[in-house]
Amino acid sequence: MMRKLLHLLTGVAVGMVVGLMTTVPAFAEFNTEILRWNRAPLSIHLPIGQERYVWFPGRVQPGVPPDLVSKLRVQAVNDTIYLQASEPFETTRLPVRDLTNGDFYLFDITTSDNAPTTPVRVVNVTGNDEQAFIDDAKALGEEKANHGVGYLKLTRFAAQQSYAPERLIKQEPGIHAVPLPSAGEPVKGLLQNGPVDTVPVASWRGRNGFYVTSIRVRNRSTQSLVLDPRSAVGQWLTATFHHHGLAPAGEPGDTSTLYLISDRPFLEALVPWRG
Repeated sequence: MMRKLLHLLTGVAVGMVVGLMTTVPAFAEFNTEILRWNRAPLSIHLPIGQERYVWFPGRVQPGVPPDLVSKLRVQAVNDTIYLQASEPFETTRLPVRDLTNGDFYLFDITTSDNAPTTPVRVVNVTGNDEQAFIDDAKALGEEKANHGVGYLKLTRFAAQQSYAPERLIKQEPGIHAVPLPSAGEPVKGLLQNGPVDTVPVASWRGRNGFYVTSIRVRNRSTQSLVLDPRSAVGQWLTATFHHHGLAPAGEPGDTSTLYLISDRPFLEALVPWRG
């Protein structure tokens, strides 16, 4: 059984306790801006010629206004959009559709000389992501207690290695890759979450002795699946899915990544509890 379970998101960053402020910068060590979506349009300022990216609770699809096509590059990868302005433009409304439920987020995008390049995380306080926001705040103590390489930072690092464009991937002091003998080989019995294939991809170790392992999860059924981190079998400190669910096999979105943190190498944490 798990000794501890935290519901964390891809690209995780710790925010302030819910209710204190509407839009707040995250703690300095994570350098991420938190925007809370509560149906009011959110403002994002962009520098000229530098990319800024935005994380969402699920897979999204942006809609680019025609008058911005030549001025703003917008790319979407699963639950993240990448924005880069090539020239100044006036404040313009940018809609972003949540592909998991069909709802829309609205952003007022503009350029400014002193705009930050820090990542943005959108927290949907109109839905279930509110609890994830609270969980992240509670996990701050864990992060500081582990000298800056705690559960959140390890999970965020693994997510960046798995999904971020190569130009944005950076080496992180205090985290290094470790051998993963089962890499590329399917592991049976890891998830009790339905008919899914689970394949270990890579593993890293933080200087505090914790390991994070990324697992590719693919749906084998013709039905959509809701992913539950409590279904992971093994002695895991945390279990985090990059996406909340999987589309039917063969459709876009039928694959996600699971991030498992343990206090021992992956196979040692898995084997004694395998069914």
